[in-house]
Order: sequence, then C-alpha cells, then structure tokens
Amino acid sequence: MRIFLFFLICNSGILFAQNEIILLDHMINTISQVSSLEYELHSKELIEDKLIYSISKVKLRKSPFSIYCYMLHPRKGIEILLNGKHNDALVKPNSFPYFNLKLSPYGKLMRNKQHHTIIDSGFDNIKNILLSAIDSIKLNPKAYISNLGIKQKNNIYFNVLKITNPNFKYYKYVVKDNETIDDIAKRNHLCVYLINQKNKISFFDKINKGDIIYLPSSYAESFEIWIDLDTNLPLIQKVFINDNLFEYYEFKNIIVNKIFDENEFLESNKFYGF
Repeated sequence: MRIFLFFLICNSGILFAQNEIILLDHMINTISQVSSLEYELHSKELIEDKLIYSISKVKLRKSPFSIYCYMLHPRKGIEILLNGKHNDALVKPNSFPYFNLKLSPYGKLMRNKQHHTIIDSGFDNIKNILLSAIDSIKLNPKAYISNLGIKQKNNIYFNVLKITNPNFKYYKYVVKDNETIDDIAKRNHLCVYLINQKNKISFFDKINKGDIIYLPSSYAESFEIWIDLDTNLPLIQKVFINDNLFEYYEFKNIIVNKIFDENEFLESNKFYGF
C-alpha cells in the first residue's frame, strides 16, 4: 500500500501535466477547425512603456482571406477592409483627409502603435506560437506549464493555463542576405515589436547581411491562456515580459464558423461607410 501511495505522489505531477498537454492539444485542434469568425476584440499592447487600449469589431474569413474591422476605441469609426494577404487594404480614416485610402497592411500608417498586422487577426497566431514550442513543453511539461484552475469572467468559465519559458533570454543573431525583421520573426514565431524594442529599431529600419541583432529565445517569457470551456478557444490571452503585461487580447461576443453573406467583404456593402 505504501509503495502504491508513493507511486501516486511521485507521478501525480506528471499526470496533471499530461492533462494540461491534452487541453492544449484540444485547443490547437479546435483553432485548426475554425474557418470564419466574428468578434469584438479588446486589446492592450505595451507601446513605449504605456499600455495602449483598443476595441474593434472584426469579421474574418480564413479562405480566401478577407477581413473587415470597425474601430470603436480610441478612434471610433475607422473602417478597414482587406481581401487577400498580399493586397492593399481599403481604409476609411473617419478623420482628415476624409476620403478612403489604399494602404499596405505592412506600411507605416497601419502598423503605427501596433504589435501586429491586421493579417495576424484571429487565433492562428497563438496556435502557431504554441506549435513551435509544443515539443519542448511535452518533453518536460512540469517545467513549462501549470494549471491555474477554473476562472469566471463575464459569465464565461475558463480553464486557465500558464506557460512559462524558464530559459527565456536574448541571444545574438547574425543577419543573413536579404532578411528582414519580419522574415526572422515569422520563421522563429517571435514578436516583431519585441525584437525592434530590444534592438532600438523601428519596423522600417533596414538591416543588412552581417548585422548582429538580439533575438528572444521565445515569443515571450510567459503566457496566460484562458480557454473557454464551451468553445475550447483561447478567448483571453495574456503575454508577459519580465513579469510585466506586454500584450492582452480578449475576444468577446464571438461567433465561430459563421456563414457570411456574399457581399460581407465588399466595399459596396450598404452597412459599411466606404
């Protein structure tokens, strides 16, 4: 009996960690089955040592890629429509110059005071970050993942997981030929804004072959992932650097796999202000 109890005590941590791995796997699989979304996004991003708060309504179709955004805060009335990841977006600024603009999602105006491009909308970004680390997490789950239990917010129940990189650090990287910060970040599933911040550069500073820059060893030091018990989606995501909040995303009023009307992503939609 004592041997059996000792076995249970020694292995309970492993069993609990495996349960958390199963939760992550289920969440990732659920995200992969999402074809369209409609939601209200509440976000906070650390920009120049200040948390910038924004609210927007989003309609997203993954294939063919289309997205419509309506800003509620801080500049109510801005509308953005994008069809295709490599096209310019149609933007109604709702202020000077008071006419519609065609802007690159990767350009200065659309990336101003933003951690991400509009193309990163939805849940695929967090899914890809986790997929890049899942093998390491599974090798030593107790070191990387913990279960913070069931929590409630806005009448929604969540299972909250915390993922931590105990070996988070910055390391030197030698830039290769024709590389951009975006290329490096995308390939390694890192945050472009964090790389820029660490190296004191902007989105648009040119880097050259042979330059030495510093890269983080993972997207962030730690995450809190709030998984909705009903949808199995990470409706709240908290990202921390040096134990400080770096990013916060909360998806509200979400509709999954909505069948949109044919004109949903057209400039001529009568409900839009273009």
